[in-house]
Amino acid sequence: SGDISYSVKINGVETLTGTTAYGATVSVPVTLPAPGSYEFAVTVSKDGEPSEETTVTCWAGDDVPQAPTGVVMKLEGNTVRLSWTPVTAGEHGGYVNASEILYAVTRYPGGTAVVSEYAGCEYTESLPELADGFVDYYYTVTATASGMSSAPAESNRMILGAVINPPYLNDFSSADKLDGYTCLNPQDDTGEVNWKWDSGRKCVYINWTPYRKMNAWLISPRIRLEVGKVYPFAFDAAGSGSDYTERVEAFIGRDADPAAMQVRLSEPVELTNPVYDMRTVTGEITVSETGIYYIGIHGCSDEDMYRLYVDNLTIGAGARISAPGEPENLVAIPDPDHLAKATVSFVAPQTD
Repeated sequence: SGDISYSVKINGVETLTGTTAYGATVSVPVTLPAPGSYEFAVTVSKDGEPSEETTVTCWAGDDVPQAPTGVVMKLEGNTVRLSWTPVTAGEHGGYVNASEILYAVTRYPGGTAVVSEYAGCEYTESLPELADGFVDYYYTVTATASGMSSAPAESNRMILGAVINPPYLNDFSSADKLDGYTCLNPQDDTGEVNWKWDSGRKCVYINWTPYRKMNAWLISPRIRLEVGKVYPFAFDAAGSGSDYTERVEAFIGRDADPAAMQVRLSEPVELTNPVYDMRTVTGEITVSETGIYYIGIHGCSDEDMYRLYVDNLTIGAGARISAPGEPENLVAIPDPDHLAKATVSFVAPQTD
């Protein structure tokens, strides 16, 4: 019975003392020097005998905003569309005025500050056209409120390269021949199973993902195609022999994204041939609109197969659909008197 004394420590420093009664609820205001994380420790004592210390930690004052989430970069031609989820909470569970949060966007490589004190959650900019080579772009987004900034949140990466104008051949003869390609294997949770270069066979391959059907995409860099032309298309493919049946198909789309691969270039082809006996898969490409396109080679083998190889991706020079067929039976006969002359004959095409 009677009064007891209490002591309040903040971050180890005794700040408040007083007396209260047994069973009473004590509420005392505390002024802190700045927003931050503080440990509050309370003991009570009677006749100089202190109790065990009770502690609690909390963030007081305005909190640091959480880092943005869902930062997604999409590339449409040379136009980047960046979006993210609005930040509404503090990193430590403290107070953040969501209506006052602003964002800063930085582009990499180079760490270029693109925009700051930006109120929206979507941003668009145009990237410079490349004469040659490839650039691996990504962005970071930082949230700021009350003078405090979150950790930067990183977007996905996308490779922008010089536009391919057919004819085009990639023989994958060196590792850098994969530059500019988008390599995706959403079935793999480890990030370890994806398209790789085979230094011995001079081609690319992807291994099986255990217990899952293959769903692997090898998507080309940007290709400029013209309406009114037909482009011959081919690539070589192989499996690992008759014990494993691999499967591959090809599509074309307007974005380097499997969801954009809407037009089929080849039916699924089953492969039991080994890598030293590549099979050529062929097709033709026509488009309804002149512009930028991407070719997607899709590995779609059943589960528990082994390895799919791809080589020699080829796009021929486009021929006008309205052009006549090829001449036939071309013959050149040298002059019988050995003069610098020849007679050329051929059979004109019978069809357009």
